[in-house]
Amino acid sequence: MKVIDTINQREGRGTVRLGLIPAAPDWAMRRDMKSQCFTTRGDELLTIKG
Repeated sequence: MKVIDTINQREGRGTVRLGLIPAAPDWAMRRDMKSQCFTTRGDELLTIKG
């Protein structure tokens, strides 16, 4: 890991990755539905009734 970190520091983040991590993942988090005030507006918190 130290060698990978050294190369990435010298050549740029993500230059060398572990084989398990895809370069372009098929999925990504959708943020278009997220409130812009998600940390400060209590009335916009998701509530689940069971």
